Amino acid sequence: MRKTRVFSVRLGKVLPCRVIKRLNRFTVSVMVNDEYAKAYLANTGRLDTVLHEGSKGYCLKRDGVGKTKYRLVGVKVKDLGIAVLDTLLHMRVFEEYVSKGLIGWLRGCKILSKNVRVNKSMFECYGMRGYVELKSAVALVNSYAAYPDCPTLRGRRHVRDLLSLTLRGFKTFLIFVAAIPKVKGFKLYEERDKVLAELIREALRRGVEVKAIGIGASIVNSNFSIYLWNDSLKVVL
Repeated sequence: MRKTRVFSVRLGKVLPCRVIKRLNRFTVSVMVNDEYAKAYLANTGRLDTVLHEGSKGYCLKRDGVGKTKYRLVGVKVKDLGIAVLDTLLHMRVFEEYVSKGLIGWLRGCKILSKNVRVNKSMFECYGMRGYVELKSAVALVNSYAAYPDCPTLRGRRHVRDLLSLTLRGFKTFLIFVAAIPKVKGFKLYEERDKVLAELIREALRRGVEVKAIGIGASIVNSNFSIYLWNDSLKVVL
């Protein structure tokens, strides 16, 4: 198991906030500098194990985009540290880690193209092409980062698509970004979607490689920074 702390993405000045209430899938009511405001949340999961009323959050100011003034990117989770909530950032830092060779089992690989809408990317390793499906694990279950935290038909479809590519002869990876620092590993949250859990196990049996990496966030000179703390996290299926 290879552990590291590489600060790779600094997103600008962060504003501490207090979570008031989740209003809908994409909007959270927060208090910033003693003022109530709405913050955009790029994560459609329930997040009910990490995002609570009164939680300490971390916002970035948005520049005239949409109806929300801020973007909620992180939240303090118990004594573990700062979890990265924003799934778009998970993809962004993963691509950077791959390009810099920081993920040992993908060293020598490069991403050729990507489809952000479905979190699937084509890559090339030593002349062999394949596909990566990236999933965000931001549920906390018994000190493990877990996925999914709600039933997901979309997630089931993505795993079926990856399995189909595997059966066609492509190299495939299903990679979970455990976005909570200091967790013991990654596990399936089977109670939230038993069908998906079985699909992932079937994919593993048929040749899809299932991996996990661990990331977290810290505040460096008032900037929100995301680091890789484990490039090969324990996976429990």
